Amino acid sequence: MEMDLAIYVEIVSEWYILYMEVTMTRKQIIDNTLSLLNALDEVQLKEVNDFAHFIYCRYEDRILTKGIEKLSGQSLDFLENEPDIYSEEDLKEQYR
Repeated sequence: MEMDLAIYVEIVSEWYILYMEVTMTRKQIIDNTLSLLNALDEVQLKEVNDFAHFIYCRYEDRILTKGIEKLSGQSLDFLENEPDIYSEEDLKEQYR
């Protein structure tokens, strides 16, 4: 008796979700992913590669954004301890 492809995919998908819910080590995740990748054709591999690149770039962008936010928040902090050396009397022209 042949199993319908849609039913097979649904069963495999449910099994995979349950499988991934169990705590896996980094090595186990990598090994599992590699075995799945070996079953894909070139077009599917390119799609997976593009998605992995997207995730990596999104993560990298978040790290850069947080770093920039942290640096920009500190960039003018040194001015708080500086004495005021100019006053309004030093102005040659005042805005009206």
